[in-house]
Amino acid sequence: MKITPLREEAELGFADAELTKNLYLLYELDRTQPGPIMLEAFHNGMYPNPAVRDKHPIPLPSVLDDAVNARRVRAFLVDDLQQAADAGHTLKPCDWVMRGV
Repeated sequence: MKITPLREEAELGFADAELTKNLYLLYELDRTQPGPIMLEAFHNGMYPNPAVRDKHPIPLPSVLDDAVNARRVRAFLVDDLQQAADAGHTLKPCDWVMRGV
């Protein structure tokens, strides 16, 4: 997959196909930037109100097949660990992470 020079310059190491396959990567890439897009915004976009979802379904490969989809779980794990890091933690026990997610 080809990564454009502009993305390389911005240190965004993902091609369009990878980002389309996992929209949560946008959250992961943006989370440490000033004014980041919050995980909840991505989550609401991936799980919209049924009336919106029925009229504007999310196409493949972006659509999630179930509530515990690995892309979604990873994003929530990243978010929990980012919050811990922001609070000054360098490590977090696995059971705490599991409860946080």
